[in-house]
Amino acid sequence: MKKILSFLLVICMFVTLSACGKKAEETGTTGDANNGTSTLESDDLIGLMSSENYYVKYTMESELEGTAYNAKGETARKGEDIAVSTEMEYNGAVMKTRTVKVGGESYVVDDTNKTITKSIVDIGDAANKAFDYSTVNKTGNGKGTIKGKELPYTEYTTSEGYVSKFYTDNGKPYAIESTGEGVTAIMIVEEYSKNPPSSLFELPSDYTKVAY
Repeated sequence: MKKILSFLLVICMFVTLSACGKKAEETGTTGDANNGTSTLESDDLIGLMSSENYYVKYTMESELEGTAYNAKGETARKGEDIAVSTEMEYNGAVMKTRTVKVGGESYVVDDTNKTITKSIVDIGDAANKAFDYSTVNKTGNGKGTIKGKELPYTEYTTSEGYVSKFYTDNGKPYAIESTGEGVTAIMIVEEYSKNPPSSLFELPSDYTKVAY
């Protein structure tokens, strides 16, 4: 289970850092990014995610070591705070886990079992080391088939060899397809805005604190 959650976190962090590797001013806005109206092009979604405040909700289809997994996810940033929430079915049970960095400290929050584990690894720092996002490059544009649709995409690649394709459908963000090291994931964008919900960053006082 830890490997699955780690895999999902890596994919979510990659998408986040792919965006962070691009300056917001490098992208052009065709819609109102401030209230999240669905008129953003793929580059504008990247511009949104490279800002200090954003929220993206999605569903995810992923494959790890030949096994398919489906999950619901949310990724958000509020200043220096980062949150990635994943909800998925595992062995017949639904599990919801958040990886959160708040106040300079990193935590794994198990909302299913109501536990909080303080991590000795800085989530942001670990992600930065895993993906040198200063070298994330835009590597092309094209068309591809995703979920049975032929759609245009913008492609970004990291120095680690991870590739993300940001697809649009009729000018609206539709999906993010990420691949690398035998891992694939498709994130279908459901909602996005510059208003991250505070609940994603919460550390409930009634949760049990677990030693790392």
